[in-house]
Amino acid sequence: MKRKIISPLLAIVVLIPLLSACSTENTDWQLPAGDDWGGQVLDMRRPTIAVNGDSSFAVLDDGSLWAWGHNRFGQLGMGTFTDEPILVPTRVKDDVAAIYGSALSTMAITSDGGLWTWGRNQFGQLGDGTTENRAEPIRIMDDVVEVAGVARVTLALKSDGSLWVWGTNEYGQFGNDEIDYSLTPVKIMQDVTAIAVGDRHAAVIRYDGSLWTWGGNNSGQLGNGTKNDSNIPIRIKEDVIAVSAGGWGTAVIQSDRSLWRWGDNTFGQIGDGTTTDRDIPMKIMEDVAFISTGSSVTMAIRTDGTLWSWGVSFGTLGFENNHVGRRPEKVLDDVVAISTMRSNAIAIRDDGSVWTWGENYFGQLGNGERVRAQTGVMPPVSHPEQVLSNALMNR
Repeated sequence: MKRKIISPLLAIVVLIPLLSACSTENTDWQLPAGDDWGGQVLDMRRPTIAVNGDSSFAVLDDGSLWAWGHNRFGQLGMGTFTDEPILVPTRVKDDVAAIYGSALSTMAITSDGGLWTWGRNQFGQLGDGTTENRAEPIRIMDDVVEVAGVARVTLALKSDGSLWVWGTNEYGQFGNDEIDYSLTPVKIMQDVTAIAVGDRHAAVIRYDGSLWTWGGNNSGQLGNGTKNDSNIPIRIKEDVIAVSAGGWGTAVIQSDRSLWRWGDNTFGQIGDGTTTDRDIPMKIMEDVAFISTGSSVTMAIRTDGTLWSWGVSFGTLGFENNHVGRRPEKVLDDVVAISTMRSNAIAIRDDGSVWTWGENYFGQLGNGERVRAQTGVMPPVSHPEQVLSNALMNR
């Protein structure tokens, strides 16, 4: 069958749903709110902190969005493109309800459900019908409740449970082989309640608590016991309440608060004590309430508010430089939200304070400093430090 390219002239396009849909009126199954976890963590679907390659973001309780770090592609949303990093948090937008980081692109949901994107757009990942980088936010869709993006593709979940995608379909991330790419949103599924996307694959939870994955599977990140790519969604697991994807890996939390991880394990990021890739879900921890996964690191908040990390990166784990942890290790207490990607991390503690740690070559820690390379080494600030107060707490 001939594959197609969706032209920006078509604006928003709808494809026939990939899976037989349940009634779109079914909204009985929802992720638990913070208090229902047995802890006080925030809603993973509506994060108010994010990291974006070498940039960081936080939404404060007045709805203001603050950004700092790398801005070469306009990813801070300040209206400029510059190689000179922003070293301290700078106010860039108001009326923001949630913030999401991608690889050098940024997405925000405003209080009215509007989706705004900006930053790098080489592959059409902003969804504005072009491949032009944008230094200022542009509105893409309405009625959006969650977004997930990586370097070449973006997914958005609307309030009616419909799933939309745009960017490239290089590894089957669109869940079909009908088109090569789309510069505008394309509807691909219904009855979805949570979404995640890795470098080559996508993962979603549907209303019945089932987990579905599709796309690239080079490290077993689909979790179906093979390493074969699939451009058709595959049902992997039941009774799932939260999902995260990063790099070539996937993680979920089930309703009993158990954490399961699979895919790439080059750096011990699965947390099973090995560096062996896993193509089926592996149970790692109990009493988990919140997860964030990067390409080489995993972070989890337990129901008692303790933050745990494992894998390897430049200080991202919260320990000394180049620390390697193949099993979960405790980092902080009193944590309610965490975001990590590759080289740095950002967290909210239960008093609303925002903390950062990891690599700081582009000022992404927001502490007013920039640690430059010396003799080929970029020494990070490894231990968490506070940079802001009064973060928005979505529960």
